[in-house]
Amino acid sequence: MNLDFNIRYEQIIKLLKIKNNSNILEVGALFPACLSNYLGKDFNYLGINKNYSNHKYRIKKMNFLSNNFEDNSFSHSISTDTIEHIKKISRQKFIDEMFRVTKNIVIVGTPNPEGQKYEKILVRLLKASGKGEHYIRFFNEHEKFGVPSRKEMLSYLSKYNYTTIENFNLRYWIGILLGDIFAFNIDLKNWWHQQQAGL
Repeated sequence: MNLDFNIRYEQIIKLLKIKNNSNILEVGALFPACLSNYLGKDFNYLGINKNYSNHKYRIKKMNFLSNNFEDNSFSHSISTDTIEHIKKISRQKFIDEMFRVTKNIVIVGTPNPEGQKYEKILVRLLKASGKGEHYIRFFNEHEKFGVPSRKEMLSYLSKYNYTTIENFNLRYWIGILLGDIFAFNIDLKNWWHQQQAGL
């Protein structure tokens, strides 16, 4: 498990304020990096991913935008780093469905749009290393669909009672990702400075 996901889910657990009888939905769940890793067996958890299922991690293959869940089916729902992989025309429906199927707390996490210029550097680093294909795919989709701005997200949430919370800052996030790929045996310090010069 990488540090990026550890920090992310530690914060989510604190925000959810879940109890042992909670019924939790995670939209866009990945394995092995998903919320079920941080929950005990007493929690009723369902993860959804449009591309695959995984019984061990309780992830079901499903397109959430065409789900048939009843209203308030879940006590809590989360989706982190998922909405930016959805076409902009479908994002309002995505948010509406999150709130429709959830009784108590909804958490939707998105990347900082300012991070996209650094993602281009990271893609070059990952390609040079020959590893990290999943990161490359994710970053390419960020560019294809566009990371939602704060203004865009607030427009989707305008009809709901919501609070916004800033996660760790952009430089911190970049440092974490670089730490996760130190094993690629590249002189990261010099390489990073060379790539920044080309921005």
